[in-house]
Amino acid sequence: MSRLYIVLLVMIIISHGASGQSRNATWCFGDSAGIIFTTSGVLPFTTVIQSQEASASISDPNGNLLFYSGSIGGNGIHFASVYNNLNQMLLNGDSIISAASVTQGLIILPFPTDTNMYFLISIGFIPNISTGLSLYSADVDLNNGTGLVSNKNKVIDSTVAYSEKMIAVKHGNGRDWWIINHLNNSDQFVINLIQNDSISLTLSQNIGSVLAGLGWGQMTINPSGNKIVVVDYSGLLEVFDFNRCSGNLTNYINMSDFPLPGFDRYYGASISPENILYYSTLDSLWQINLNSANPIQTKQLVYADPNGNVCMGQHQLGPNGKIYIANAMPCGYPSTITDSLNTHLTVIDKPDSVGSACNVLPYFQLIGGARSYLGLPNMPNYDLGSLTGSPCDTLTSIHSELYFEPRIEIFPNPVTDHFKINSSIITNADLFLEIKIFNSNGKLVLEDKMHKIGDEINFNEYAAGLHAITLSRNGRLWFSKFIKL
Repeated sequence: MSRLYIVLLVMIIISHGASGQSRNATWCFGDSAGIIFTTSGVLPFTTVIQSQEASASISDPNGNLLFYSGSIGGNGIHFASVYNNLNQMLLNGDSIISAASVTQGLIILPFPTDTNMYFLISIGFIPNISTGLSLYSADVDLNNGTGLVSNKNKVIDSTVAYSEKMIAVKHGNGRDWWIINHLNNSDQFVINLIQNDSISLTLSQNIGSVLAGLGWGQMTINPSGNKIVVVDYSGLLEVFDFNRCSGNLTNYINMSDFPLPGFDRYYGASISPENILYYSTLDSLWQINLNSANPIQTKQLVYADPNGNVCMGQHQLGPNGKIYIANAMPCGYPSTITDSLNTHLTVIDKPDSVGSACNVLPYFQLIGGARSYLGLPNMPNYDLGSLTGSPCDTLTSIHSELYFEPRIEIFPNPVTDHFKINSSIITNADLFLEIKIFNSNGKLVLEDKMHKIGDEINFNEYAAGLHAITLSRNGRLWFSKFIKL
């Protein structure tokens, strides 16, 4: 059974000397591999990472590497390590519960409110762990500038078996984070929200097909954060719309192929900025235009690999707009082969172009004599902004310090048939606060004013589900929070 873990990291920003473009400008993966996206091109460099599949790395907003993590080994209990940009292990950065043979087993997310602190979230395999959902604060101890891992291996959820799929996307407010997982042998997605530096909400949704086994293969989301694609070794290929305000998946499309011939299995997947989907079997790369009214009719083969001893691995969209694909040689692990094939990444040069115009470049990007396996770093779109004009675009009309300041409690939450708003900072001068509640589709379902402190707001005639509540004073948004009915 796989379980989800979270590690809190504290880092100081140290310049690596790279001229990067964003937080995803430096990638660390595979066997000592690394590449840096600069304004003059993509440059290889050497790391100390050992990562069969699961890896993650993050840079500062200027593109300078901060730290990275990876894990390697066969099936069973395994651990990851965390290294800084000097290839030094962080203090307490060993024995991160992880598993090497997990497709998307690691991801790094910045704290929404603290620029020096980060979450490292992992999917691990370990027996007899205590159950519970946990997220802990980290002490800002920089260890003389080399970095510190604190509150290590705190369990988020050990009550269910997670698959090997994990992605993250910015909430519609442009600050908080949705973390999206899928369960083994189930049609259930589990969606956590990081809000105000803690996990404040967990949603589950049954939609799509049952994911067989451990769920090998990638789940991916488009750069805009509103389309999710799930591929699986069994031949599963499914598309969903994702609501960045509510965390809901809708408009399920099944484009699966069953059965797949022989050992030809789906594994890697990526989506271009213009919603062109790419997914790969072990030796073939396919393209589907998700903008089409009937996407499956646009499916076409754009590349077939002639090398029988190489398997196409994970995909990742680069900050330069090109898609990169790992090459494993051979498909299994362990591997001691170093060849001109697995020391390069395959590149989709123009992924927004249809058919052969996308220009697949096999074994094109050198990774500095190091090797790739099946994995590339699991990176969300760190630069995704708020969903302008939506009910949850709560950070565009007020200053950040006003958004973080209010110490307001809404109880009970989940709501039964009514709720109260309580806060020591609401005074008589704040009476007649404007209250608005939006459902998961962004529709305004309740509008009222607070007439006196301790007023009960009736909420017994609305559909069950997630809702967003906003408080405004003097016509300006002041506070927002999710409530569940």
